[in-house]
Amino acid sequence: MVLLTIILFGVLGFLIMYFTRRIVLNIVLADSRNELEAKLRDIRTVKEFGPMTLAETPEYIPAEIRDEIRDAVERLASDKIERPLEEYEGLLAQGIALKLKGNLKTAINYLERASRANPTNYRPLTLLASAYFDLADIQTAYAYICKAEKLKSQELDPAYLKIYAEISYAAGENKKAIEYYSQYLKGHPNDAQARFKFAMAYARYGADNDDADACNNAIAALAAAVKRDSSLRSQAIQETKAAGAFEHLSNNDGFKGIVGMAQAET
Repeated sequence: MVLLTIILFGVLGFLIMYFTRRIVLNIVLADSRNELEAKLRDIRTVKEFGPMTLAETPEYIPAEIRDEIRDAVERLASDKIERPLEEYEGLLAQGIALKLKGNLKTAINYLERASRANPTNYRPLTLLASAYFDLADIQTAYAYICKAEKLKSQELDPAYLKIYAEISYAAGENKKAIEYYSQYLKGHPNDAQARFKFAMAYARYGADNDDADACNNAIAALAAAVKRDSSLRSQAIQETKAAGAFEHLSNNDGFKGIVGMAQAET
């Protein structure tokens, strides 16, 4: 009887220990699964929507998405959490998040690793170009743009069009900048600053190639920009006086009419 009692208590203790461990294990697994799912959500959010903010057009992004991006970036760029999955998607999202936080050198490291993990995709190269552009290394930025262009096997993500345009313009590749600004403005017609730079690219191209049509297009693009933001008149005047893109248009009646230069000088 005593032996039976001991055996029963032993079996009961084993069962209690077994089920307790199972319960604890299930809790640990559930927590790990929830943490992994949260990281994957952050990765998808930053990878999908993060580049939209790189183009500096947050007014076109719904407020709820901006909040979601901000929260995901905070988590992915935080040093307090374990780095996300060491795969292409995770590396790319981590690079974007770090870039959005301004940690450019670390972002470049992750984006280079993402590019090595998926060498046939143009996105990490484009983001590397953007990171070097932020570091004012125009030559390296444009070199990455050229590499990315060679890899494009599908239509360029619209979120990257402005990045391509700005880097091309900064590198003096005005014809290419015109093409990319033209594509970008089809989806963002009210971006006055982009229209202003579009006009500058046309003006520089017209001056460099003695192209009257390009100069007329520059004036038309400037008129559209000023119509959306009248403060750009003063920027155009400063560009002219500083021997910038609009210098050779300073005597053009259409240009002077748009910026009100005659009135400003009197």
